[in-house]
This record gives sequence, structure tokens and C-alpha cells, in this order.
Amino acid sequence: MRGTASPTIPNNVVSAPSALGAEEGAIMKVLSFYSTTVGKKLVMAVTGLILAVFVLGHMAGNLQIYQGPEKLNHYAQLLRVSMPLLWTVRLILLVSVVLHIVAAVQVTLQNWRSRPQKYAVSAYQEADIASRTMIWGGLVVAAFVVYHLLHLTFGTAHGDFKPGDVYHNVVSGFQVPLV
Repeated sequence: MRGTASPTIPNNVVSAPSALGAEEGAIMKVLSFYSTTVGKKLVMAVTGLILAVFVLGHMAGNLQIYQGPEKLNHYAQLLRVSMPLLWTVRLILLVSVVLHIVAAVQVTLQNWRSRPQKYAVSAYQEADIASRTMIWGGLVVAAFVVYHLLHLTFGTAHGDFKPGDVYHNVVSGFQVPLV
């Protein structure tokens, strides 16, 4: 276009990046990486690791039941002393669960869409039984977590629930044959 001058920046003037420019760029890179299958699987791996570490720590704390009611109830009381820390851990767990489920659903849907027509022969050469039944394991774990919280945290699934007496709640809860 003749006659139209494009604005130029003099050599001695450096344009300042916007305050959010670098942050926006970093966020876009993360979102771009997450949009890939590898990104989603990395999210599932990291959140799965967070959840596994929690389960091991939770189990280690609950094994104090074998040291008697005082030890287990004292451990439970220590968890309640620092409510901000307890709620921070709960929030991290909740975010991890949500991210894990969302990424898993997205990867599954992406796999289904990649080949809408099924193969004539189902030869699961690359997928083992664990990967093919992962959804069922996840649903069983989710159902267990809901029941576990209702049973031993909120006391709504437990007829003899006593708030603050964790030892009593565990012992009386496991005296129910179906539990």
C-alpha cells in the first residue's frame, strides 16, 4: 500500500512487555501442552501420584488403630488442630480427583473419536486387561471413597457414629458384616 507509513519504533526505545504478557504466554504453553494426549496423560500421572501418596499416608495414620484408642484418637485430633492445613490438603485432593477424571474422560473420548469404525477383529495386542478395565476400577474406587466419607467422616452411613471418637467408629463400623 503506497503512501501508508507503518509506525516504527526508534532504535533507542524499547517497548515494555505487558504486565501479563509473560504469564499469558506461560499459560498458553501449558494449555497447549495439555491439549495433547501426552499432556493429559502427564496430568493423570501426576494426579494419580498425589492420590497414591495420600492413600499411603492415610493408611499409615490409620494403622495406629493397632496401638489402641488413645493413639488413633490422638492422631485424629492432631489432624484437626491445623484446620487450614487440613482444608488445603482436602482441596489439593479434590482438584487432583477432578483433573484426573476430566483428563481420563478426554483421553478416552479422543481415542474413541480417532477411529469411529471398529476393527473387524479385536486383537488387543497393545492394551492389557488393566488398561481395558481401568474405568471399572475407577468407578469402584469412587464408590468406595463416597461410602468411606459417609461412613467414617460424616457418620451418615453409620448407626453408632460418635463424633471425635475415631477408634469407636472404626471398630463398631467394621462389626457390621457387610462392611
